[in-house]
Amino acid sequence: MSEGKVGRRDFLKYLGTGIGGLVVGGALGYLTSSYTVTPTTVAQTVTQVIGGATVTATVTKAVTETKTLTEVKTTTIAQAVKPARYFEGKTIELVVPYSPGGGYDLATRSLASYIPRYVKGVTPTVVNKPGGQALLGPAYVWGSRPDGLTVCLANAYGNAYLSLTKEYAQPFTIFDFLPLGRITWGLEVAVVAKDGPIKTVEDFKKLGRHVKIGATGLGAESGIPAIMTFSLLDIPFEMVLGFSGSGEIIASLVRGEVDVYVVDEDTAYRHMVAGTVRPVLAVASKRIKQFSDVPALGELIPKEMLKLIELHDNIDRLGRLLIAHPKTPREVYDAWQDLLKDIFVDADFIEEQEKIRSFKPALGDKMKQIMEEIKPLLPEFKEMLKKVYPEL
Repeated sequence: MSEGKVGRRDFLKYLGTGIGGLVVGGALGYLTSSYTVTPTTVAQTVTQVIGGATVTATVTKAVTETKTLTEVKTTTIAQAVKPARYFEGKTIELVVPYSPGGGYDLATRSLASYIPRYVKGVTPTVVNKPGGQALLGPAYVWGSRPDGLTVCLANAYGNAYLSLTKEYAQPFTIFDFLPLGRITWGLEVAVVAKDGPIKTVEDFKKLGRHVKIGATGLGAESGIPAIMTFSLLDIPFEMVLGFSGSGEIIASLVRGEVDVYVVDEDTAYRHMVAGTVRPVLAVASKRIKQFSDVPALGELIPKEMLKLIELHDNIDRLGRLLIAHPKTPREVYDAWQDLLKDIFVDADFIEEQEKIRSFKPALGDKMKQIMEEIKPLLPEFKEMLKKVYPEL
């Protein structure tokens, strides 16, 4: 079963042997492992917003059997299990490769706040390491002790794109790290100011000058995917780099200082609903469900270049990835997996994450598989991209 290439899931699924068959839409994801819970009664109402629609469900069930966890979005009520004792009495550094206040920072702080719920005596701390096109965070982990106590929520897909550029000089790539789990992933959408002169892709060609693309750097969704998009469309462009984050780029877009911003689908949707931007193009091989009336890049390019977009869609699956030092011992990796299994099905945690960006988690073993699938695709992606953008 593949993860698919479209945006948000329309529905949720309540899982577990003890919760016999109660389903609120959705499709079963990848199975990971099982454990036995103490007999208890579960009763909780969970509300999440999926694609603009609010889904509410209540689960009340005596749980006495083995529960099965999955890596997809669930509202299974996490039962108390034996905590990951390795972390007891220790300090965990959770590194953010961006400044405080952004999506990565909020997601990391949310994760940190739930660790003590499942581990006694642990002290999680959040450390911001902005700069270096989001590479300072991974570099900090690379230079840390391989004890699993220093981890980073990395921009894994952006780091993968950045490693393809001739300026890349790090001793590592994202594929060298140990993946612990993914928080989310998604495709990108090109947005313009809602009240600006650009209404469609064709309007870019009418500007009579280079299109100004706002971006934080090449190692972001606003970087390589934007370059790929406008190169394939044969529209002259210039990159305006150095923004601190999406909020600053959106503000510049509204002021008319830049013409377009290629951003993740959730951020695009949020600002579209707020009335500040207009989506004009899905940077994907096919249309994105929550932007079904917006054309996809795959529809507008020659068929022989479609594989480039499909490769891009695959790379995006790396998403926002929690990474550890590659020499982290197996038993520490297992401790992280036990911990994340509990947190990833915690209804409160899911609700918090959904407020930041749609929650599309995967545990470490699944992410190892995804990384093994994607890594061999990068040389071909680079060669195809250089055909339309030789400066890469």
